[in-house]
Amino acid sequence: MNIIIGITGTMGAGKDTIANYLVKKHNFTHHSCSDILRDELKKRGEAESRTRLSDIGNELRSNYGAGVLGERIRKKIITSQESRAVVTALRHPDEIRALGESGDFHLISVDAKVELRFQRLRARNRQGDSATLAEFKQQEAKEMGTEGTGQQIGVCVSQAEYQILNNSTFADLYGEVDRVLSKIGTN
Repeated sequence: MNIIIGITGTMGAGKDTIANYLVKKHNFTHHSCSDILRDELKKRGEAESRTRLSDIGNELRSNYGAGVLGERIRKKIITSQESRAVVTALRHPDEIRALGESGDFHLISVDAKVELRFQRLRARNRQGDSATLAEFKQQEAKEMGTEGTGQQIGVCVSQAEYQILNNSTFADLYGEVDRVLSKIGTN
């Protein structure tokens, strides 16, 4: 039986940090909905920006169904026969539903104080991230909730079985992740 852990949450809260920990310490394979979008931008010869990633995601969900990114990743996990997978950048409830169809699926949300998340975003220096705190807050408001096939991170967060608040150290974060794994029954 495959176990899939989905991670959703706010920008810069630590979704990829948790995923990387699961890969290194617990033998999970990492998949990201954002990687599908980055690949699509490359195919089109377009520059990466957070706005374009969001636009492409909304376009794919509109054209192929709101769960398309989750469905693509689920198929990849099944085809690869991965026993432990972690999926990040879940931004629509239908992506979560698609992953849940594979059986043993658990959703974790992660959040942190807004100023701390903005500092983390600045430190990672990823192409297309917000340059100012005001831009950051504006982008986040857009991502938290739209209707239809748009991003609905707020709804995704509300569906999470487990919540992690990441305002402290890596050690504290990893301890929280280990506690969640213990509750799930995989560690």
